[in-house]
Amino acid sequence: MEGADGQSWCNVRQMLVQWSSRDAPRPEVRWGADADRLNRTTAADSDSYDADDLCGPPATTAGWLEPGLLHRALLTDLQPDTEYWYKYGDEVLHRSDCQSTLRWSTCAERLEDGSQLRRC
Repeated sequence: MEGADGQSWCNVRQMLVQWSSRDAPRPEVRWGADADRLNRTTAADSDSYDADDLCGPPATTAGWLEPGLLHRALLTDLQPDTEYWYKYGDEVLHRSDCQSTLRWSTCAERLEDGSQLRRC
């Protein structure tokens, strides 16, 4: 996330994972602090849009493509200065089983006032 001053900011206790798919009955993110043991699961919300949501041609005619579903899962209760691993997909269709496990690390610092939002 970028602040008004153009600097990068993050919340060390959360991470938002977003992706798109053609269909997903039960989208989720499997994650944890061990790449071989993704022991946490967070369900994702899904949304989409159609041509009626756009302003008109050519976006609604020659330029229209079916967007599929847009998914987002907010991973919470993260620890500062910790490496995490995750896979995203669908529990029913087992789509994430074919996917590589992805990695990210939370930031190490905290603001002096104890708040979680801070410059990374």
